[in-house]
Amino acid sequence: MEIPEMLPDRPVASTLKGLWIPGEILRHPELTEKEKILASLIWNMDQKPHHCYASNRWFGLQMGSSEKHIKNLMTSLRKKGIIKQLFWNGKVRVVTITI
Repeated sequence: MEIPEMLPDRPVASTLKGLWIPGEILRHPELTEKEKILASLIWNMDQKPHHCYASNRWFGLQMGSSEKHIKNLMTSLRKKGIIKQLFWNGKVRVVTITI
């Protein structure tokens, strides 16, 4: 899988202008508020052919969370079947939303 050059990690004010939360995510009964935000970020970034390849650090900067917390949220979203990991080379992870 070819991965485009990564975007620099920048604070939210310089990269996001808003966030669309799909109804399927907003109303999902098993998701916490932070999981809904993270899933929505992934949903908004999940564009073919590259899908979502943002780092835990980038997500952490956008959400005001630590990389470890984002890692735990990603694991939870995978276990709940909300996201699927398509690629991992030890440095870059590519995920897609499944709902």
